[in-house]
Amino acid sequence: GDTGVTVDGTSVIGGPSTGAITTGAVTLANGASLTVGTGVASPISIASLLGTAGGAGETVTLNSTSAVAVTGDIGATGNALTALTLTQSGGASFGGATTADTVTIVDTATGQTVDFVGDTTIGNRLFVQAGTADYNLSLRGTTTSIAGTTTFLNGGTLNLGDAAGDSLTF
Repeated sequence: GDTGVTVDGTSVIGGPSTGAITTGAVTLANGASLTVGTGVASPISIASLLGTAGGAGETVTLNSTSAVAVTGDIGATGNALTALTLTQSGGASFGGATTADTVTIVDTATGQTVDFVGDTTIGNRLFVQAGTADYNLSLRGTTTSIAGTTTFLNGGTLNLGDAAGDSLTF
């Protein structure tokens, strides 16, 4: 399988050249900040993104013009990421549960979707910016809970739930 990564301090994975960025589970140390991708056409695939319980606040920024996928969990109950930011993507899929204090989506390619497939818990703010393109947003987990300010400025579709029993709380 892919190698897991532990991040301490401020780190960047990726550079100016294109090519796939693939990691196993990423664990952020207390107060760490990670940027994956530099805004070029590098597909990103990450097994999971986990912070440190009781930590000083961990942040993750994802930035690629290609597809972005986190197949497992992002954060967890008791150690939510402080901030998750999707700066740019050619579509993004978050397959596991997502737990973060704030989530910001800056932009995604026209007609592409930012898809939260698993349960989503956002403690303080969801900010979906207009960006430069009409992109779509889906919140499809069985349980979605978003506290604080929620702003949807994307010009594409907004899909809230995908089954009759889904529960969404804003």
